[in-house]
Amino acid sequence: MDKNIIWLILLLLFAGCIDPLDTPPVQVTDPSVIPRKAFRPNRERYQIEYFVNNNDTLEVFVWKNPDLSRDVIVRPDGKISLPLAGDIDAAGQTLIQLDKKITQKLSAYIRDPQVSVAIKKFEGEKVFVLGEVKSPGVQNYVGRASLIEIVSQSGGFTKHAKLGEILVIRGNIDKPEIIRIDVKKIRQGNLSANIMVQPGDIIWVSSTAIADIGQYLRDYITPVLGNLVNIEYLRRR
Repeated sequence: MDKNIIWLILLLLFAGCIDPLDTPPVQVTDPSVIPRKAFRPNRERYQIEYFVNNNDTLEVFVWKNPDLSRDVIVRPDGKISLPLAGDIDAAGQTLIQLDKKITQKLSAYIRDPQVSVAIKKFEGEKVFVLGEVKSPGVQNYVGRASLIEIVSQSGGFTKHAKLGEILVIRGNIDKPEIIRIDVKKIRQGNLSANIMVQPGDIIWVSSTAIADIGQYLRDYITPVLGNLVNIEYLRRR
């Protein structure tokens, strides 16, 4: 079977549970004045890559080779160990890069190995930072962290970021609480707006005014989340 087809099947198992056609009900915590006009964001800029960390748990699946398929923990030295493949550098790699490394190693022993790698458990607490930040994706933290601290971990805002349109999506993705944040107020000294994040929060930095939060969530945010992994699956880990 074609490797791309296999990867797609596995991705759908973890990431295909969100139906972008269903508009989820939303609760807006800060019902500020909503601009009349909204513009469609450029989805091409919202590319998400997760870089593997030490102590992450990875699920390695090798098609038709159950003896080689297993969960592995990234060791403190940043490596994982697999039968036949031996030690492989994992920390700092994307899942696609790690997939290619494992495939290359196994190719010496198996004809055309079909490999996929997925995150099963993150180290520490995690939040999802998407949209107009320089390094969108999953951010880990230990203890407590504020919204601005997490954005800083993501490289800060891009020049396209609309600082009055920061959404924190919290709770069940099917019926989320949405907190609307205006970073300009934080910069002006209103530190109460710099909220503490909670595990599983989704921070979305828009590039445009948002006229209808529910529609925006349906049309742009949930499809992007689905391209990474099933958010509820990760929140349970």
